[in-house]
Amino acid sequence: MNDTNINVNNIHPPPEIEEVLTFFNSKKPMRNHNRCHAYMILRYSVAKEFKRIGEFNAILIGKATNHIWKNSTSQEKAEYVNLAQRTTPPEIDEVLNCLCGTITDAVPIRYLDILLQRNARE
Repeated sequence: MNDTNINVNNIHPPPEIEEVLTFFNSKKPMRNHNRCHAYMILRYSVAKEFKRIGEFNAILIGKATNHIWKNSTSQEKAEYVNLAQRTTPPEIDEVLNCLCGTITDAVPIRYLDILLQRNARE
């Protein structure tokens, strides 16, 4: 690894939502299609910082992500959790668009919940 240290100020606060959506939409499907986890976004931020200093070792990135997550304050974690909650997986958008183009009062919320759960199992 380079002698340069990672700059935690490039990790906290998290990136903008547009950057996260662009990144996750550009990758092949993730194992868990239903949630964009806060930890996944943190790992993205850590990997981006590692890339900045010229380090690409996935094991080191994973260990650093784990260390940073464990040592982050509850406020820092909350920022990532909030960002994760604001990102809507494309699969859910597809289900909603197939139903009615957009969410309207014409589709009962309970019906949407059933469809989303069914989609999660597949």
